[in-house]
Amino acid sequence: MLKEIPSYRNIKTRVKSIYIGGGTPTIYAPSEIKKIVEACYETFKFHNDPEISIEANPITLSKDKILELKEIGITRISVGVQSLSDRILRILGRLHDSKTAIKTLKDLKEAGLKSWNVDLIYGIPTQSMEEWKKTLKGIVALSPPHLSLYSLIIEEGTYIQKMISKGILKPAEDEGFEMYKWAIGYLKSHGYEHYEISNFAKPKHRCIHNLSYWENSYYLGIGCSASSFFRGWRFTRGTNLQNYRGFSEQIRLNKKEQEKETMMMGLRLIEGVNKKRFQKRFKENIYTVFGKEISELIKVGLLEDTGKEIKLTERGIMLGNHVFERFV
Repeated sequence: MLKEIPSYRNIKTRVKSIYIGGGTPTIYAPSEIKKIVEACYETFKFHNDPEISIEANPITLSKDKILELKEIGITRISVGVQSLSDRILRILGRLHDSKTAIKTLKDLKEAGLKSWNVDLIYGIPTQSMEEWKKTLKGIVALSPPHLSLYSLIIEEGTYIQKMISKGILKPAEDEGFEMYKWAIGYLKSHGYEHYEISNFAKPKHRCIHNLSYWENSYYLGIGCSASSFFRGWRFTRGTNLQNYRGFSEQIRLNKKEQEKETMMMGLRLIEGVNKKRFQKRFKENIYTVFGKEISELIKVGLLEDTGKEIKLTERGIMLGNHVFERFV
């Protein structure tokens, strides 16, 4: 990575965020992470006060390590807590327990970082509504600036997938929908802004890096298997160390493909897709490109036109995938 980063030195675009993640980079010492941050500063030009995030699991953080990460320039830490039920954590195969998670979050709060996030999962087989409510209430009591709530995706080869295939566990269906619906109301009542389908933030704590994805802006992925979207090109580094120097994917997206992605990603934002911004970017009126799809989705109550944006309705938020597939 330290060799790859300088290869982009000719890019003049100013950088507003760095996101160190896609796993658990906090298994490394802060001194190693510092090398990556410094290499980025030596290579790129930055906006003032950039967001520098890192992903972590509770067992990879300590009070001292959090302070060291802050010292090297990390402004935001995202912790994969997932649940405060030890029973659910065992089903998920997590290595931490609820006591460790709570201690980590208290340490984060005391460290005085600019921001921090907690990842939680709902819709887990056998998870009850009471367990979900207890988890969310326990997390909100610690007042994290940002929360990300994800419905469980059953990945091939995981413990849960094996248990489901054997008939020991059943996938959650309606339960997950009800958990998500309850969480939206609960978090709003506690001062959180629901700004993207899965994301909630206290005022001025939206994730700058992830907003770039949802606005379909350019980003560079650095590292093995990392994907990028830059100047209309999508490219992915080699998937193992043997072919790291090459690319496993290089695709030039045409205008229509970029328009579709802009709609699919932008509609994840609660504010929706800004019509003027769409026109400025693609030199076309949004209704000229997607008039049929938008009109039909408005008719069935999944989209609305506010005059300024095309956005999901409350019903549309619950049925987002049905909306997004219309723009594939």
